[in-house]
Amino acid sequence: MPRYLLLLILLTCPLARQAEGVRAPARPSDAVEVFHCGFDEAWDVNYDGWPDRWRRAEGPDYPRYVEMEIDDAAGASSGRALVIRLDGSRAEASSPPIRVSPRFAYKIEAQVRVERVQHTAVRFRIDFQNAEGQTLQSEMSEPIAEGAEWQRIKLDTLRTLHPEVTQAVARITADPGRRGDLEGEVALGDVWVARMPSMKVTTNNVYNVYQDPREVLVTCTMSGIRERDPDIRFQLLDATDREIGEQGEKHMDGKLIVEESFKGSTIASGFEGSTDWEPKITEPGFYRVRVEMISSITGELMDERKVSLAVLPKLSAPAQSEFGWSLDEIDWSPMPLRPALAAGSLQSLLPEVGIGWMKLPVWFPADQSALGDRIVHFVEQLAAHDIEAVGLLMSPQSGDARAQPTPVGQMLGGDPSEWLPMWDHVMTRLSLRVRWWQLGGEYDVSLMGEDDTLAKRVELIRTQLFRFGQDVRLGIGWRWAQPTSKSPVWEFQQMCSGHALQEFELEQRLVTATPTTVNRWVLIEPLSEDADLPTEVERHQERVRRFVHQMVTAKMHGARGVFVAKPFSGPRGLMERDGTPGELLLPWRTTARLLGGAEYLGRMQLPGGSENRLFRRKNGQVVMVLWNENPTTETLYLGEAIERFDIWGRPVPVADGDGEQTVSASRMPTFVVGLNDAVARWRMAIELADDHIPSVFTHVHPNQISLTNTFRPGVGTVSGTFSFFVPDALAESRSGQPAASNEWDIYVPSAELRMPAGATVSVPIEISLKEASYGPQRVRIDFDINADRRYVFSAWRTLHVGRADVRFDIHTFLDPKGRLMVVQKMVNDGGGAAPNFKCMLYTWGRRRQRQQVFQLGPAGDEKHYSYEDGQELIGQVMKLRLEETDGERTLIHRFQATAGPPPQAADEPAPRAQADAAVARPFTPEG
Repeated sequence: MPRYLLLLILLTCPLARQAEGVRAPARPSDAVEVFHCGFDEAWDVNYDGWPDRWRRAEGPDYPRYVEMEIDDAAGASSGRALVIRLDGSRAEASSPPIRVSPRFAYKIEAQVRVERVQHTAVRFRIDFQNAEGQTLQSEMSEPIAEGAEWQRIKLDTLRTLHPEVTQAVARITADPGRRGDLEGEVALGDVWVARMPSMKVTTNNVYNVYQDPREVLVTCTMSGIRERDPDIRFQLLDATDREIGEQGEKHMDGKLIVEESFKGSTIASGFEGSTDWEPKITEPGFYRVRVEMISSITGELMDERKVSLAVLPKLSAPAQSEFGWSLDEIDWSPMPLRPALAAGSLQSLLPEVGIGWMKLPVWFPADQSALGDRIVHFVEQLAAHDIEAVGLLMSPQSGDARAQPTPVGQMLGGDPSEWLPMWDHVMTRLSLRVRWWQLGGEYDVSLMGEDDTLAKRVELIRTQLFRFGQDVRLGIGWRWAQPTSKSPVWEFQQMCSGHALQEFELEQRLVTATPTTVNRWVLIEPLSEDADLPTEVERHQERVRRFVHQMVTAKMHGARGVFVAKPFSGPRGLMERDGTPGELLLPWRTTARLLGGAEYLGRMQLPGGSENRLFRRKNGQVVMVLWNENPTTETLYLGEAIERFDIWGRPVPVADGDGEQTVSASRMPTFVVGLNDAVARWRMAIELADDHIPSVFTHVHPNQISLTNTFRPGVGTVSGTFSFFVPDALAESRSGQPAASNEWDIYVPSAELRMPAGATVSVPIEISLKEASYGPQRVRIDFDINADRRYVFSAWRTLHVGRADVRFDIHTFLDPKGRLMVVQKMVNDGGGAAPNFKCMLYTWGRRRQRQQVFQLGPAGDEKHYSYEDGQELIGQVMKLRLEETDGERTLIHRFQATAGPPPQAADEPAPRAQADAAVARPFTPEG
């Protein structure tokens, strides 16, 4: 047998090393141990109570009085452990360097016990380093919970990101924060590090973001695997992990890895190889590629990976945009440790992701002019792509990942001679290139205080930092609940909240915030997912939907800056931590590019009741954001050159016929671009003098409609006609064509229009009710006008019949004897005198049934009707007529008989908003 193959077999055998009498944990069969410390006698050959070659952190933050020693520890794998008695202070112990290689992945395990610890964050960590001991990558556990039992901490299948990595150091850290634990004790036992086969999936783009889908190339690289020639299967997935397109299958021809051991001899440590795949992507969108490594011997799945990628749709960038990113960390070095945050790479990404603003930390040491040059070049490149830079005046990075930045109120407090030298050289280099500056990070409100004192502090900071008269704009962090300053000396306020705001919370704060003369900037933060949704597809769609609504809400309520903090936050954000695209990148880009710099116009009532928000872009295009909680279609004239895009930026076909367009609406927002500006504003400007009509059938109810000429002044006078009617909902649902309802009689004395540019006219109308249903009813206004050309279009409004003080629910079902049972529940919310009603229920081919309601009040009333042979009535429209016996009102409600289940005893009439919605959709099955 060849020596290399024999060595390979030995290296991949399961390890059986363990302490006598203690059962070793189950470990992967393909794990190759590279380090194991049980703190037993083998690790303390000189019996001094300290593990050989281990080190304890030293310095002012790590006092020597903290006791650390090897001690007996029941339950530890070897019966021994390194015990740290905190005594209220910070502590850290680290292993000797462990030889590692970027070719492999690594699995790390440790036993940890944390006792009597309430305030100290205890973590297990491993640092991957180069040959000089510089840390290039760190991975750590979550804070380890306090408890008397041992916990096995695992850092699974870690891959080094840098080819320079040669060694790793394992550490146990205890950070007391603001309060320490005097009696706290941390025990570390059985540290185990093993080499694992490494499987990496990469692409030919730093961020996996492409303009052309034909450029996508996926590479799978394997190292340290047990087989020479496994099968590699590639699968293209959509945003919900649904497989699309063809699979790709490759057969890898691996090569034996031969490397030098510590003793200088050569050993075989597995096979390595790589293979490429070009997915057949036909349209823009967000995708994932799943790569599976399958044994060619057994057919078993050996490993799998996923990588996300985005193909950008072609959407024109606005000249100006309120949307931006905020990065509190950028890697300025020529050889970056985190390629995703490297300044050189960001220069290529940022112009493509729909941002007009970029916040970035700009401090650099006074003796590092080359670093200053790189920052200046970066800012100039942003400006070349019409991206405005905002300098963050934050405390300089200390290099300690645990250190919290000093609040700006403390950093720039006291005498300017104490802090100005730290920033003077930065301002000298950048203040002529960066016009916008923010005092502190995104959540730093430490400058806020009394109004007069705050204004003086900010003015002092301005005069000291920009004492040569630079034209700069200054901003500070501001709490939503804090009243706006009466005399601000800053130009913008970055609004801060203690949690990510949902769209309705953001809207409430923007609407109720006190007026201010300064720009108000807001943060858009991805929301936590809704755990009540049953599938990942639904949770994904909900996350995306709510994020887009946050952006639209910020725009419509006048936020002058809309920022995402920490965009490289993970798969549920805009970008993954490794720089690959997250699920929100394309929705962000689509919304930012289509709405950036646009003016909010309002909302337009649509025939199907869909929600919408209209914006006018700088180029004159009108964009409508469209959605509906209940999927439907909207058919109306929108414009001559309508385009529609989904939230991923992909074009969606628009049906065009008979001078109208048909677009579908669902819970997921879409963007309709190219609406006729004048017609859209004409629709929105229509007003009814009174949108409530008494439910009295014996009177004529006068009203009036106001119309405004919204065509551009150059068009001149607009002339034409209009008609005003309530559609017959039943007839329209059958034929699809509008027809006037015979339940209404609407008289327009003069339907002729002649309106000068910008003029508003009020036309009187008279309304008589014959059999009009109680509640909200759609009104349709048809126009045929001549402006710059002929326009034929419709608009919609809502008239409410009655005061809506009486609400009722109707429930129908078949009882065991086959009778149709109709349950009528009524409640009076209006207060005042309790009315009496005579109730009559009509249905085709059956006798009218009567009931009487006396003294209807807030406690409600319930009545029952019964029809034999009820199956014959299923699907028929029934009419309930309620005549007020001591008043003039008549309430009519039409509904469709259904064979629903019997109502629950606790059922109550729906809240008023729900009841109104129910009667606004006639003839839909209930129950």
